[in-house]
Amino acid sequence: MGSCALTKSDKIKSIIPAIQLQYSRQALIKIRNRHKNSKNTEFTEVAFHLSEPLKAFSDSVYINNNTFQLSYAVIPGLDPRHDQEKQCQDNCFTISNEDCIFLGLYDGHGVNGGKVSSFCSELAQNLFSVFTSFPDPIEFLQYVTNKCEVELEKSQIDAKLSGSTQVLILYVNSKIYCATLGDSRAVLATSSPPDLVPEPYNGVFHMNPVLIEVKQRRNSIFNKYITPVQLTFDQKPDLPEELYRITQCGGRVDQMKNSSGQGIGPFRVWEMNANYPGLSVSRALGDFNCKKLGVSAEPICSTHTVIEHDYFIVIASDGIWDVMDNEDVVNFIENYRIICKRKTRNSVVGHLVNPSNSCIAQMLCEEARVRWFSIIKEEDVSIDDISCIILELKETPLKVMMKFRSQTKSTESAQDENENNKIEGHYNRDPRRGSLMIPTTITPVLI
Repeated sequence: MGSCALTKSDKIKSIIPAIQLQYSRQALIKIRNRHKNSKNTEFTEVAFHLSEPLKAFSDSVYINNNTFQLSYAVIPGLDPRHDQEKQCQDNCFTISNEDCIFLGLYDGHGVNGGKVSSFCSELAQNLFSVFTSFPDPIEFLQYVTNKCEVELEKSQIDAKLSGSTQVLILYVNSKIYCATLGDSRAVLATSSPPDLVPEPYNGVFHMNPVLIEVKQRRNSIFNKYITPVQLTFDQKPDLPEELYRITQCGGRVDQMKNSSGQGIGPFRVWEMNANYPGLSVSRALGDFNCKKLGVSAEPICSTHTVIEHDYFIVIASDGIWDVMDNEDVVNFIENYRIICKRKTRNSVVGHLVNPSNSCIAQMLCEEARVRWFSIIKEEDVSIDDISCIILELKETPLKVMMKFRSQTKSTESAQDENENNKIEGHYNRDPRRGSLMIPTTITPVLI
């Protein structure tokens, strides 16, 4: 899938990576057969055509005499086994005026999740359009969230067991205002992180050894001068404050159980004495039958003042966060955003996707889909819908770039010394951080 190999002569001479990722629309993967009672491991090769992005956009945005780069993409999920038709339930938008930028991302779930996310996305944009100023941005975001919940319940959409996550961001007067529901996430890339940040949520996928191995094999150039900072936190049922509210309302939080009674997958919200409804987030729009169990539509809000050392914001659905961690996502964007296409209204069709013809948001979504291949090889799951928005506040300053370049050269020297011990997938680690450094050879994953 990702064609990306370096030879000894391909020495990195600048901070722009020599690895030119490209993604094909044709996929061939091996999937574990469904023989639950058999001890033998058997795989079947499955060939399929990957779906095109529903949205792919990149352009410049001008706010108060400042120029920002903005891109977004939505890639529908798919079922490689072709057991069922899968409709995309992710929606996102970007809208701006002369003073501010409004970003929104919704990830629907349930039978009518796509209708819910589309309804809320359109309503949020309409509400922004009727306001001329935002004296209290947090109040505005809370109003939008509450309005979406109220109008959704009045609508013709059956949202009793369907709903959507939400990330809303309002950028105004060099401040970032966030309002979130569920497990979609916003992350800031900075070289000067604040002292107090939300604790990253490490779900079951992040403990998956297959994903850890894939990250090591496909890891972008590690830049220790750029740090990911979560602007939001994932609202999962097993978090202490969320668990307390749900149990106080008579709900139960537990994992699904396999035939042996062992817990599998994420923690979910259930009726106390029934295996229903099984919602994997503790806050969401819609899901009206779950509200009596403590599932809330009250958003978690936060504010961040943008400083000189803040470089970009990425908002993404769990289609990305389930297979890539914060550090991996920020490193990928930092490595490739400079060389990605800066102005596009749609995705290329029938061509290899690469930085010369695609925006950075689409490239990130395509990379996340590659990671999903490793999951579906071992697990009986479909590829989730994948979406993201990337707002580039500024380019990485020269002094940070030079530090990065010096670091990369030092890494190359260390790799040359160990050249006789090279093996596929071997990585050097920074002992101070335990983080992955650039490998001597990067090999394609799966395809």
